[in-house]
Amino acid sequence: MRTANRGRFELELEFVQALANPFYLENLASEGLLEDPAFINYLNYLQYWRERDYARFIVYPHCLHYLELLQHEQFRKELKNPLTRMRLEHYQFEHWRTWRSGPPVPPPSAPPPEDQADEGKTPGPPGGSTTPAPAISRRGSLHPGNIGSANGTPAP
Repeated sequence: MRTANRGRFELELEFVQALANPFYLENLASEGLLEDPAFINYLNYLQYWRERDYARFIVYPHCLHYLELLQHEQFRKELKNPLTRMRLEHYQFEHWRTWRSGPPVPPPSAPPPEDQADEGKTPGPPGGSTTPAPAISRRGSLHPGNIGSANGTPAP
């Protein structure tokens, strides 16, 4: 019995850590698994990995964040959109790049907020044209309400 428990532990640990990969999440969504009630129940069951006794075995902590987000129907639906995967990928990369130095920068596709549209102009080439500089107005956090669109507003 001990061998069976160890095998189950390793299998579930490997699956939970695979959830840290935005490409894998997008694949689960495109295959329709995130619409299957049995699979959603399994994701709910896996919440025990968030407990301290189990979380200490996790190597890729983003998986726990994504496991929590997968409990929300809106997030599961938005994963079918490749832009959502790209945003997750961007924020994950920025976290790895800057986790010791400060908040991540917004994805390149995010337009500046309307109140900062005129503030962030940088001089362009000698013809008088200007290009807007990326505006960083707040730390981008991943939760079901701001993943679905390029500018961080909820998807319709």
